[in-house]
Amino acid sequence: MGELISQYQGTSANLFDNVGLMIGIAAIGMGIAGLIIWKAKSLSYNYRLLLAMLFFFAGIIVLGNAFFIKMARGPLANFEIYELGIITGKGSFYYKDFRDAYLYTDRTVSPINPNTVQKQMKVLIIELENGTRENFTEKNYPVEQLLADIQDAYANFRENK
Repeated sequence: MGELISQYQGTSANLFDNVGLMIGIAAIGMGIAGLIIWKAKSLSYNYRLLLAMLFFFAGIIVLGNAFFIKMARGPLANFEIYELGIITGKGSFYYKDFRDAYLYTDRTVSPINPNTVQKQMKVLIIELENGTRENFTEKNYPVEQLLADIQDAYANFRENK
């Protein structure tokens, strides 16, 4: 791919995207369930079991949630820009196969008032000649810097072609 121009590491800004935190919450819930069974003698037997089951199943749900978030997201890979193309966690793409790279602002509007934007996120979209698109969000990558570096590298590629 030629010489490395720049490299970016993926980051996660949201606290609850951290799977370790979710595992910790599940462990606390299951620990509380155990303590209720062994130590809460003032409650009747049925209430102790009911509370213990509540905390145990809440812990199982949080563990399942953490597992499936980890499976769906996977590790965030580095984004590397080279002279002849880019390498991401989704594969390697050569500039000769590029159609376009641009920023798209995804807006989530209020269901009550469609004129009110609740949340917006910038997405770097890289379109390839075969029609596929690769998306990178500002939640995980500095998309404005990425786009500027990709455009500079692509311009240099077109000049040297």
